[in-house]
Amino acid sequence: MPQLPSECAARVTQGDPTAAQLRDTAQALAGDGYAVFPLVEGTKRPVEKGGYRTATRDPQKIAAWWADRPYNVGISAGGSGMVVVDLDVKRSNGLQSWAEATRGLDLPEPVIVHTPSGGEHWYYRAEGDALQLKNTAENLPGVDVRSEGGHVVAPGSYTVAAGDVAEGYYTPADSEPLPPVEDLPVASSDIVRVLTAGRSRERSEVTESTSEGLPLYPEGQRHALWYEYDKLSGIGEGGRNHQLNESVFALAQIASAENSVIAESDVRTMAERACHANGLIEDDGWAAFCKTYDSAWSAGSDKPRALGDEAEKLGHEVAEALHRMRVTDEAKRIFLEEQAARDFELPGDLRSLVDDLAAPREEDTWLVEGLLPTGGNLVIAAAYKTGKTTLVQNLTRSLVDGEPFLDRYTVSPLMGRVALFNFELTRTQQLAWLEESGIRAQAQVVLAHLRGMRGVLTTEAGKRWAVEQLKSNSVQVWIVDPFARAASGIDENSNTEVGLFLEALDDIKRRAGVSELVLITHTGRGSADEPARARGATRLNDWADTNMVVTKTASGQRSFVAEGRDVWVNKTLLSYDIATRRLTAAEAEEAGASEERDRQAILAFVAEHGEQGASLRDIRSNIPGVRKGKDHIDPIIQCLTNEGLLSRTGPKKGGHPTYLVVRDGGQTEMGF
Repeated sequence: MPQLPSECAARVTQGDPTAAQLRDTAQALAGDGYAVFPLVEGTKRPVEKGGYRTATRDPQKIAAWWADRPYNVGISAGGSGMVVVDLDVKRSNGLQSWAEATRGLDLPEPVIVHTPSGGEHWYYRAEGDALQLKNTAENLPGVDVRSEGGHVVAPGSYTVAAGDVAEGYYTPADSEPLPPVEDLPVASSDIVRVLTAGRSRERSEVTESTSEGLPLYPEGQRHALWYEYDKLSGIGEGGRNHQLNESVFALAQIASAENSVIAESDVRTMAERACHANGLIEDDGWAAFCKTYDSAWSAGSDKPRALGDEAEKLGHEVAEALHRMRVTDEAKRIFLEEQAARDFELPGDLRSLVDDLAAPREEDTWLVEGLLPTGGNLVIAAAYKTGKTTLVQNLTRSLVDGEPFLDRYTVSPLMGRVALFNFELTRTQQLAWLEESGIRAQAQVVLAHLRGMRGVLTTEAGKRWAVEQLKSNSVQVWIVDPFARAASGIDENSNTEVGLFLEALDDIKRRAGVSELVLITHTGRGSADEPARARGATRLNDWADTNMVVTKTASGQRSFVAEGRDVWVNKTLLSYDIATRRLTAAEAEEAGASEERDRQAILAFVAEHGEQGASLRDIRSNIPGVRKGKDHIDPIIQCLTNEGLLSRTGPKKGGHPTYLVVRDGGQTEMGF
């Protein structure tokens, strides 16, 4: 095991952070799907020889690693199924480069971690084309990619200033722990395109000899320098000397070529800094470093690369981009034609409105009164950690046991079974929670435990299996939970790809004779005050007959709204009985009546305080019968102010401007 670097000793002896704290961080990350491994205290350098290849989610191995040493926590990006866009500010302004490259694009909101140098790590989940991204450096000036073959330093870790490494903590932008990997936003096709377009070279372009190497343009030459730095500085014991030889040899081929934009001094500086960072110079000595460097430089400079100029680069990149676009368009055209030919059914003859109105019609009916029409599709979008799985189990119990959903919405008798396709929970956890929910008609529920299985609903073989299972089990209501995992492999931000997946669900539903389909998804990770909707493409909301959105406030109060075709449910509070796992909707009081009641209560409370006025703290906390907290109270106060019933004036009370109640020509002060 490497010894603690001397520059880190003062920091660690102060106990900040401790081995226990970093162990707990590593365990929590592993529990949320991240593959972790130890980094030498105060550095970004792996402890183990294999580096990111040793990453694990095994609690016992993690406990052993962090038993008594405050190792920093590394996260294997590829091993965790992530793409991390690393925006550096040390060499060039990666934040600015990324903003310019993505201007005008509607990118998914990332989970952001601030680095000690002032840069940012943008976390995304890798699906579809993003799975093909490799760990690369300088895709754009100051923009690196951490994916397959790379790692990032986890939040909570601390680095000490040494060389290019800045001192400080890695901290999440919103001061919250990283969400589970499954809840990270998916790297959209736009992100993949920008990162791919910015990458000028692959590893082979540097290491191959002049006679075999591909043309390397000026931008690619500079990228090569930083690519080799990242490769060399991040390698552990046992491979450092070999990597030094390989990196210097490759860069010597470039630097010694005609019209090269990098010099031998650039290569030398890179190698020295990288070998200080990985510990080779400290461990093996300066003489050993110089011997390897000089040998590699001599060998590489004897075989200079053939380099291209900017004009050749532009022509080459334009041709490649055009080819990729043509291939994509042609593949999409063929795919859509094949799908349309397979699924097309001739419609009936046209009828006049007179004839159509005269023909018999079925009356509109409901499976769940006011929420889910017979034969309809329901999308339930839930915010992070709002209890969407509990809501699904409550819906399942209500459907098969014939109880009102949320103790309010009447359920029509089922003519078939309820099928729950579970892509999220383990079988053990799913069964335990369903058992606790107290379902009586257990034979009416059929389960498919599909966690970790890809392509079940996106391949022809998987769709045939789903149709067979749903039909043979006489399923009436089909619940798919959650959308992101069921549709694994598609870009959830693409309306085209999401639309094709939803059409596949409709096709399965039709062929299997299923009546109702319930699709569970996540909302975006916005603030509690922002309007919520299903995460990803808007096509998901357009497809549903009813969209139900479940959220919670900062204080933990859960509520839902619903809208759709002939559906409109105002914000309704939910209560939860932990013993029975039952959710109950608030008493059937119209939202408008509830708000008017609270308005009158606020006005009366302020009036009771006379000329002295009431403080905002009192109004938020001390009005009987009115829900407490600023999320509920402040919007009502703002409305009353806009209507002239409250107005801000006069001296400040407790540091806040004073408000007045306007009534009968008189005014009563209220602190705000």
